[in-house]
Amino acid sequence: MSAIMGPLQITLNHFRAANFAVITRQILQSRSLRKPLGILAAFSLIYTLNKALARCGIGALLVRNLAARDIKVVTVDIQPPLTPLPPNARFYQLDVTSPAAVREVAQRIRADVGGDPTVLVNNAGVGMGKPLLAETDEQVRRTFDVNIVAQFWMVREFLPAMVAADHGHVVTVASMASFLTLASNVGYSCSKAAALSLHEGLTQELRYRYHARNVCTSIIHPMFTRTPLIQRATVKGDFPADLLDPEDVADAIMKQILRGRSGSVFLPGWCILISGIQGFPTLLQELIRGSKAHVLDGRSFAA
Repeated sequence: MSAIMGPLQITLNHFRAANFAVITRQILQSRSLRKPLGILAAFSLIYTLNKALARCGIGALLVRNLAARDIKVVTVDIQPPLTPLPPNARFYQLDVTSPAAVREVAQRIRADVGGDPTVLVNNAGVGMGKPLLAETDEQVRRTFDVNIVAQFWMVREFLPAMVAADHGHVVTVASMASFLTLASNVGYSCSKAAALSLHEGLTQELRYRYHARNVCTSIIHPMFTRTPLIQRATVKGDFPADLLDPEDVADAIMKQILRGRSGSVFLPGWCILISGIQGFPTLLQELIRGSKAHVLDGRSFAA
């Protein structure tokens, strides 16, 4: 999870979180409806805990993909970008885990671009890849601060304008870990399950509490993705699980944004079958989880 006078997209990056902002003033046309879908202004924030991720992770790819479509991109990060941004991108410094900092930077961005966002993409995640008892107190807290608490700050900051306009889109990039908890991935899975609950609860509140039925909500569930976070495990090609390419995940997020409809996206598509695992017989559940018990052994997620 990647402003103003149209959809603002806030993205908090998958696995190691980063923050970027995307602003667009591009009018989308629907061939089927034969009328404008509206002005899309997208703003994404990604809290960067891993410098490499800003170079070649999902968030960076999404920024560049949107920028390539003449979308103005504002990059918001704890540190300056390591690589040159596209000509239509600029940088703001922000620690997205601080609600006060989020409010302050959001006001600056609104003043600079002249309005509120209407597309918000939460795409955050850090993971330790350690057994529960091996994680430090700080690691447990950081996992939840980045993966879910920061999403609350983002939604609370930018949702009111969407509700007032009855127009917008909140996209949550969760994980298949929302459904399938593996050994050495307990904290990460708990935080991603919380992200799924946030998405579901927000969808209900938009409809039944705020009566903003035209504000869309979408959630993306990717499987393990080839990002810098797992680079040590993939350099020799020995990561014991199939990996998605980050380009495919970034493309799926972008397509869902441009589609302008609510929905759930599973990557790869067959993973939708896993979403019902809690309804399987207990023995079958444990066989499925146990078949992947070797995947995370402390190498896969950098501490």
